[in-house]
Amino acid sequence: MQRKVKVLECMIQANGVPEPVDDETFWRHHGPTPEVYILFQNSDLFEYTRDFAEADIIPLLIHNPEIPQATMDFFSDKFNNNQIAVNIRWLCHIDETVMNPENLTENMIGSNHPFKKIIDLHSDWSKILYNSNTFLYTDFLFNRSHVMHFKREVLRDKYATSTRNHWYQIAPPHLQTEQEPFPDKTFDITPDHDILYRLKEFRMRINNHEITPKMFVAPSTSRVRPRLAQRSVLRKELNRLLFEYEGYIGDISQGLAMLPDMVEYRHDTWDLLGLNGWGFSPPSNVYYDSSTLSIYVETLIYKGWFDTMCATEKTFTPMVKGHFIMPFGRPKFIYHLSKDYGFKFPSWIDYTYDTSTPEHPDPWQERMQPFTEQVRWDLYKEEVKRILGMGAEKLYQKKKEDLNILLHNRSIMRDIGPRADLGENDNFGFLMA
Repeated sequence: MQRKVKVLECMIQANGVPEPVDDETFWRHHGPTPEVYILFQNSDLFEYTRDFAEADIIPLLIHNPEIPQATMDFFSDKFNNNQIAVNIRWLCHIDETVMNPENLTENMIGSNHPFKKIIDLHSDWSKILYNSNTFLYTDFLFNRSHVMHFKREVLRDKYATSTRNHWYQIAPPHLQTEQEPFPDKTFDITPDHDILYRLKEFRMRINNHEITPKMFVAPSTSRVRPRLAQRSVLRKELNRLLFEYEGYIGDISQGLAMLPDMVEYRHDTWDLLGLNGWGFSPPSNVYYDSSTLSIYVETLIYKGWFDTMCATEKTFTPMVKGHFIMPFGRPKFIYHLSKDYGFKFPSWIDYTYDTSTPEHPDPWQERMQPFTEQVRWDLYKEEVKRILGMGAEKLYQKKKEDLNILLHNRSIMRDIGPRADLGENDNFGFLMA
């Protein structure tokens, strides 16, 4: 029987290994993370180790070439040229500009490392066939949603000891325990057969004048930082438009929390502002059960120099929750979801905005300037207004009539994943070559 590939049970933050870099300090700062367990979830092929010398694969997070000398010394001391390092930089921190092949790790730090090779893992669909022996596609964002909602055994027993970040719900330091359980309730979903029942129950409350009708969910966080500025500008504009209609708007940067399903909310923390349940903690099922569609601005909103195409949890969460979607993403995003994933879309939403492209005298202008997407953005806003102008009752009826579409899309999230997993034959062979 062939031995399993050993993965170092950590994620080395290569741009910030602390000094002095003794083993105790290392494990305190670089313990295992959920990303590692999701990436190497195939237990028939992979197993974890904390022995630096016996590990075959070393997970890294390298943001830029300014790696401290202490880190390079640590690499030289602990690792050797029989080991393969994998950099996860491009799995979670993607935008229209970062996917420059010139930024491959070996191009940034040169050959001054001890590893056999460093592989850059990425989630850019447009670069599946990119010709490089160190560039490997895995649909991590799809697989993350699949694991968190439908395959939690990958994380459940390891969650209490893993090092988490803002994507993974975590108690404040003074309330943490070593046996902190996986937040199952946060990732539970309304069963297929209860989707319409829950909607009917909500409509009864409307008829009893207990609550107003709700048409949409819009979790549109609009933090404004240079790297996020363009999508934040559009999200703020979308939020202002949506305030004219009945729905749920979540923007924690503006104090509008959409709370996840939790066993309890801690009154002495920031839980009630949504700050301990943000990121990958999806909004409560109640928001989705009582409305029809999700309206949001995706992470990628224009074509960019490098033609990046990537769906995120902003799209996968409503697919899991049983919602129709109206995303504003980069051009042909809906086409990508349909052709490459097999998702279906209702005929009563006009997705023409998804493929509309203005004419440019300079063919490179479309790639360089996000505001050349103004034509699509205007079409998008008009379609949002048209759909919401139908009114809640008609949209509830659409949800009932096209339930088969919602269940089909959920089945893709539930039954097909993981996609392009590192344990698949082609990827595994590429990884270990």
